[in-house]
Amino acid sequence: MSEHSDAGPSDRQQTNRHVDPNSQSLVWRIDDVLDDTTGGDWIAEALPRFDYTVGSLVPPIYTLYSRVLHPAARIDPDTGEQVPVRWAEVAAHTGGVIHQTVEWGSLLQAGIHNGVGDGRNTVWDQEPDEGDMPEEQFAALAEVLVEHTSTPDECWFGFWEGRAGQALHLPFPGPLLRLPHRDNFLVHGTVRDAVRTLEGWGPNL
Repeated sequence: MSEHSDAGPSDRQQTNRHVDPNSQSLVWRIDDVLDDTTGGDWIAEALPRFDYTVGSLVPPIYTLYSRVLHPAARIDPDTGEQVPVRWAEVAAHTGGVIHQTVEWGSLLQAGIHNGVGDGRNTVWDQEPDEGDMPEEQFAALAEVLVEHTSTPDECWFGFWEGRAGQALHLPFPGPLLRLPHRDNFLVHGTVRDAVRTLEGWGPNL
């Protein structure tokens, strides 16, 4: 995606590549993907391998980490709309316990063990999505994070090329932040741009 590459007439224009911090658009454009991925080098240096642990997804350099549990959903019988369901609501029904390493399946098994069922079609109808969060959660997280940085207008987001990259049709190998089994496209914006998607996917980093 070099601005100086030999682009054909059908290629997208490489103009206005940087994100306007005041933009109201909730979708990143293909032109927003950065050629320069050095903004993520510190992450690449801190993730030497991929072993299905927290420390292989985010840099294992912090004293504390927080989990954000993706909500389940209940379908409103009158409107057909999806209503978010917190894990705590499911736990209250099943007798499960919310703790640092709680798993969705363990909450459901608690209900079966306690003879009250897993709550399906009563408390919840759809299981939590894996690998993505609702826009409302991204927005709430951004509002917290923006209070803990002196540079809220300087934020980089990574989108795993295995999902968002499939529809971008960028020249191989493309401008990727190279991580073990998790290469990412990078875009630059503000902390509150966490709600923006790339080809329908929320950010992974």
